[in-house]
Amino acid sequence: MTERPKLVSESIQEVSQLVWGPNIRPELFARWSQGFIFSGDERTALIQTSGGPCAVIAPVQAFLIKNLIASYQFSQLREIDSTTVDQYLAAALTEILCQCKQLVSVAGHAGDKSSSSSSTEDSGSPTHQDHGPFHIACLDDPLSLSSECPGSSPTEPDQPSSTPSAKDYSLFHSSVRLRDFENAHSLQSHLETHLDRYKAQYGVLLFLYSVILTKGVRKVREEMGDLGESLIDATQGHGGQGLINLLITGRASPYVWDGIKNVGGLDLVGVLKRPAVGFLTRLEHLRYVQVGWYLKNPTSQVWVMASETHLSDQSYSPPDTFLIHHYNGLESSCPVNKIQYAEGRVTLQESHVGFTSGNCEFLSCLATKWPNVDVQWSTFTPSLN
Repeated sequence: MTERPKLVSESIQEVSQLVWGPNIRPELFARWSQGFIFSGDERTALIQTSGGPCAVIAPVQAFLIKNLIASYQFSQLREIDSTTVDQYLAAALTEILCQCKQLVSVAGHAGDKSSSSSSTEDSGSPTHQDHGPFHIACLDDPLSLSSECPGSSPTEPDQPSSTPSAKDYSLFHSSVRLRDFENAHSLQSHLETHLDRYKAQYGVLLFLYSVILTKGVRKVREEMGDLGESLIDATQGHGGQGLINLLITGRASPYVWDGIKNVGGLDLVGVLKRPAVGFLTRLEHLRYVQVGWYLKNPTSQVWVMASETHLSDQSYSPPDTFLIHHYNGLESSCPVNKIQYAEGRVTLQESHVGFTSGNCEFLSCLATKWPNVDVQWSTFTPSLN
């Protein structure tokens, strides 16, 4: 492991421009200034404290759940101790960083689903093939708001922080340090040892910046199509499809189709292989996009689900009648403001099932993969928003 403080200022400036654009709105930066915080009611579920960072939190939650259900029954998740959950979180972060290093050739890509296979393993544990370098953004010491905001006190790592002041984005970017790791084992060991720094304020941004630094700013821009767009919408503060795809697939393509599509004489690259976790969006039901086979058929049984404004996470077990579990990290979208996994039983019908007002948003999203789907919720009807 090495530290490169002399290169940090220039590198972080490039990352900041890619993420936020030329100007950072303090109120948007404040919404993204949270850590990976676990719910006290659902100990394996991450909390999203404000609108926006679901573009990072939901994919991380998806990888976390993917790895957990490979070892535990869903009914056992509440019994897992916090130390073990932290180890799985560190493994999920490591896995996402590792897939950003994987090279997938665009040349000659035919988009043949039948012959496609994913090199992503179901386990979150690093393998000997996961070599670096990995460039990790970190803070040597938590940034205390007490120096900027008289009367405030430092927060605990697992608790949402106070709203940052307008000056905090400058303080954050001037305080970030860069560390290099040569392999996934040393990277995961570092994350496990220093996970409290990623559970504290700014932890989500530190991880996002680490993904971009590891991938390379130039490579991310190239995969986005060099459109001059930022990963986070400068007006609304939501992550774009390029950011979502970067975390789910390891590539920052803003498109959700399979392979390469010629549009107006331009070859636009979408998703090149089956990812470890999938993606479904209600925008397909509204006919704005058409998600390709790869994202609808991941190598695991976990999907990130998108409404028009929010991302959540879904897992299921086949065949035609099966249980599904749904996660939403916004406390305001959960019953009595407590994050809970919703459990439902899915039946794939022989003909189209009408959507009721209460189930419309959820079923219309699921129906983009399973056209004749019906769900009966055993606990409560979850929200996509």
